[in-house]
Amino acid sequence: MLRRLRYLLLLACFALTACAKEPMIKLSEENLAKINNNSLKKSSEVPEDDHRSIVDQTLPENIHGELAEPNTQFDLVNFSFFNPNRISYYSDGNIRYLEYIDTDQVMGQIRRIQDDQWINEIYKKDKDTLIQLNEFDPPVKMSNYLNQKDTEVLSLAPKILLKAPIQQGTTWINEDQSESRIQALYQQVTIQDQTYQEVVEVVNKKDQSVSHSLYSANQGLVAEWIEGEPTKFIYLTKVEDNVMIITPITVYQPVVQNDLSLGKITKEQASISWQTNAQVEKVFETFFKEQKWIGPNDQLLALEMTDQGLLVNLSQSVTKSFSQNPAGELAVVHALVTTLGHFYGVEHVQLQVQSMIYQPLFSLPVDQAIYTLDSSWIIENGE
Repeated sequence: MLRRLRYLLLLACFALTACAKEPMIKLSEENLAKINNNSLKKSSEVPEDDHRSIVDQTLPENIHGELAEPNTQFDLVNFSFFNPNRISYYSDGNIRYLEYIDTDQVMGQIRRIQDDQWINEIYKKDKDTLIQLNEFDPPVKMSNYLNQKDTEVLSLAPKILLKAPIQQGTTWINEDQSESRIQALYQQVTIQDQTYQEVVEVVNKKDQSVSHSLYSANQGLVAEWIEGEPTKFIYLTKVEDNVMIITPITVYQPVVQNDLSLGKITKEQASISWQTNAQVEKVFETFFKEQKWIGPNDQLLALEMTDQGLLVNLSQSVTKSFSQNPAGELAVVHALVTTLGHFYGVEHVQLQVQSMIYQPLFSLPVDQAIYTLDSSWIIENGE
């Protein structure tokens, strides 16, 4: 009996060992291959959320981007800076405003102002590219440089900002040999409390510097930064549409005195208004009428920079308006030429009426009616 019990226990041990070595359910080779392939695929894939977070790591901490679907393309036609009568404000104090637009050539001239420094930027868009042609300190403020070929105003090698196809991976080389690449497309991007749709991230590499720019459809540049330099982060803070840009200006007002031959003026502050594609002559004509230097029907015919300085040409009717001013004709002339001379940064202003030399009453002889700005004309407030 004992011998038979040992024999049964030995059989039970063999049975347990066999169960440990062989599965209870056997799979066909085809099904086993499918399971192995799926396991490999899952181990090599990056989940979509993880992929988005990897790209987000290229953005500064205060920017969140929602990536567009793979193989997405945006339309270049939506990415221009040519929004008439729009003011764009940036975190570094920059203000941008479209001064002129040429719809035939698809070109725009943007005025950029920061800390009283006035810079013009020229852009051009064709079917494949959006290009910044140049950037310069304008010789004559508020003048139209879109059609000028004067190379003296060029201070920047043309740079391609965007190039079709607008999709991830598009690359190009700029004239300064820097390399640009579309890093990512975002369905939307949130910067601080502002959200933008259809955003393109462009990375530009030159020497050891790597910069990033974000362009949004119908908004233009919304952010830019330089890797490793957190203080170089700039972003769009506010946009105002259908507005005129107000520019502060120093104005010299005629002073009423008993002796009209003195032609005295005094310094004050005022402003001029500008809207896209305005004419500089009309802007200052309106300003002079607001100051009551010229009458409602008087005209400013031309403002031109010449080798002799600034040329100012007025209609014949202004002579009557000048003479009727309580401060006298000479004071109005001194006010007008001094205000324009300081605004344009010139010492000499030539005054014409209907293209003829104009000499006001009580004025000392002035060669060719070219006035040299004179501080002795100016009296301080309270004198």
